[in-house]
Amino acid sequence: MTIVYSAAVKRAAIFMALFGLCAGPAGRAAAATLEFPIPTGGADPEGIACGPDGAYWFVEYAQGKIGRVNTNGVMSEYQIPSGNCRPFDIVNAGDGSNLWFSEAGFNLVGRINTNGLIKEFQLPFIASSTGITMGPDGRLWLLDFGGEYVQGARTNGGVFALTLSNAVVTGGSYYNSNLTVHSRPVVIKTGPDGNLYFSEQLAGKIGRITTNGAITEATATPTNVQPFDITTGPDGAIWFTEANTNALGRIDPANFTNVVQFSLPTNNTGGLVGDEPNGIVLGKDGNLYYTDSPGGIIGRVTVNGTNLTVVQFYTPTTNAEPWRVATGPDGNIWFGEFAADAVGKFFLPVPLSIQLTNQQVLISWTTNVGTSFMLEENPGFNPTNWFFVTNVPVVNTNTGSYTVDIAVTNNPPTNTLFFRLID
Repeated sequence: MTIVYSAAVKRAAIFMALFGLCAGPAGRAAAATLEFPIPTGGADPEGIACGPDGAYWFVEYAQGKIGRVNTNGVMSEYQIPSGNCRPFDIVNAGDGSNLWFSEAGFNLVGRINTNGLIKEFQLPFIASSTGITMGPDGRLWLLDFGGEYVQGARTNGGVFALTLSNAVVTGGSYYNSNLTVHSRPVVIKTGPDGNLYFSEQLAGKIGRITTNGAITEATATPTNVQPFDITTGPDGAIWFTEANTNALGRIDPANFTNVVQFSLPTNNTGGLVGDEPNGIVLGKDGNLYYTDSPGGIIGRVTVNGTNLTVVQFYTPTTNAEPWRVATGPDGNIWFGEFAADAVGKFFLPVPLSIQLTNQQVLISWTTNVGTSFMLEENPGFNPTNWFFVTNVPVVNTNTGSYTVDIAVTNNPPTNTLFFRLID
């Protein structure tokens, strides 16, 4: 029995085969992924976040624009007034109307509402801002990369918090005491303990800062791991990608200085060379999802104590360079594709269970995937021979699942039977 995810269909399709094997093209596993081209070429999408309107908003680093894609793939773009400001990251403000984005090229921070109206604010500090997030204290927290020249000045890097009033910047504080000089902080997220965590790319460290501005650091080994993106995992730990060592790192907030690292599978399938994990996010299904940019991979990581199970899926476009990732109420994984100039939508697998008993096939799936999903069957996996299974699903209110009972003419079937669940 094999589960196969197809990139060829235009709808989410989850495949299951009985007594057969279906492989992706040229030895590559296919993924249930759609790609939506960005209208402006050379956009270089970086940060991405689910907005208050349920759409996904992303920054176009090379074009000085903010992009928006709804869950059906419809794109809009909005020009940032300051022009080529190199927007790097974006975050939902949580006020029901706005998102905030950092500008690495200018000493500014930007705000965009769901109507596409943009306003920029001068930072009270000289900074080349990269990562951005809303803190638990209601302030807007940003990182100063410290590796760029902004208005003729270069800083050592730091963390700063902006005070907001009615979605307007009214002041701020800058913190860099105990921070490694020129550590190149890039991504910041609020942790489960009320502190903020950020990656220090050049120093190979994860920083932690309290809302009072106290900074401590945890060092990964070796120090050239180049930590990049950060998320809170299903186990309440801080997980981060290590772009230079093809690994994930984990830190328990209760034992902050203890960094545990997990190697990821080496990828050299089909002549693609990957092994550079970048974005990471916690999926609705309780798994971690990361991007391996050069390999065009979306990786799914199931955490079971100290054991990880990793499954890799390929983007439809070879070498698309998936970058940062986000998820939202629709439950799918969204990501920018740096080289393909597109935004990808990865459909979370819908688990199908299957039983074969005395000339019957029982197909089950959970009801939380939505009532719009329908089951199709294909004997022999003929691409043009899919048809709807007309058997009415039985809903089990105790287990929260659908079950379809399908009769087969012989036991076991002499041909391969394929099923897919589509939306």
